[in-house]
Amino acid sequence: MPSIAPDATLPLTCTREGACCFGPQVWINPWELAVLARGLDLEPRLARQRLTDLGGLHLRHDGALDAAGRTACALYRPGHGCSAHAQRPLACRLFPLGRARLDGRPVYHHDPAGLPCLARCPNVTSLPHLTVAAYLRGQQVDLHEAAHDAYAARCYGLVLAAATIARLEPGQRAGLLAAFAQLSALSPADRAALPGPGWTDVLTLLPAEAPLGQPAEAARQHAEAIAAAIATRHRDDLQAAGRAYLGLALRLAPAVGADAGAMRSLLEENSR
Repeated sequence: MPSIAPDATLPLTCTREGACCFGPQVWINPWELAVLARGLDLEPRLARQRLTDLGGLHLRHDGALDAAGRTACALYRPGHGCSAHAQRPLACRLFPLGRARLDGRPVYHHDPAGLPCLARCPNVTSLPHLTVAAYLRGQQVDLHEAAHDAYAARCYGLVLAAATIARLEPGQRAGLLAAFAQLSALSPADRAALPGPGWTDVLTLLPAEAPLGQPAEAARQHAEAIAAAIATRHRDDLQAAGRAYLGLALRLAPAVGADAGAMRSLLEENSR
């Protein structure tokens, strides 16, 4: 999709009617799960159980129905709206915009068919128009973007860890490349059960001491905890360790916009 310039002016003032709570799928990263849990005064494991599916990285959409038959996000409360608006994930803060990274910098876009708000909340056109930059400031995206980018980097880092195993142990390379092909062909729902029991906690629950106010540092500490768990559980089985790195990376990828093709290339190039 073509990117939008920061100074582009669009009908972005939110009507707060909650129409965007119905239908759009919302992936979340582990930091966002922890932030939601704290805002709702829930233990993170319980928040994951109540609010998510696909292994804790996707908000459930099994709530109320709107007139078009779309289901609401698990955070939506009829007559109230979002029950965790102050802690809402990046995808919700950005809507109706999307975000990607190009040459190391963030770029924003929207559906080429038009802004979804125009169909869902037509009266948005009567509200003040905003520049993209002003809208993002008002949505307070900074910490959430930092978390998103930090976890994307850690996602690729998991692939590099598997590549290191393959490079240092040449006999492992073919098996890990085959494992990546097998795992990447699975649906997110099927991947959610991999690489085995207990790994959902490892992937989705931050260490207790991780600082939520510093998302990049929280992601770093979480990555260290993941590596330690893999080293402990697969100390004597390098192939299983490599598969665990790849399985966790591919589970995390949709939540942070990591590209499976780029991950495969990273594995191939760094495992020689």
